[in-house]
Amino acid sequence: MNRAQVAAMQKAGNIDGLIEALHDPEDYIRGAAADALGGFADRRVAEALETVKFCDPALRVKRAASYAHARVVERIRTREEQS
Repeated sequence: MNRAQVAAMQKAGNIDGLIEALHDPEDYIRGAAADALGGFADRRVAEALETVKFCDPALRVKRAASYAHARVVERIRTREEQS
């Protein structure tokens, strides 16, 4: 997988593909997938990012997942408040 594929999945709203990319052997792909997932308000995304932010072996991926997780949780909270 490469960054262009991650960007294409983000543009297409392919949450499942981006979550799968969190398991890519390359840390730069996992980090890019985490960043891309930060734009979605989906509980599956929040759960996946929470796992990555604590369990990924690469610090930069953990950071990306942590920031993305915070954005996702805020988006979910905002959506629920508006309902």
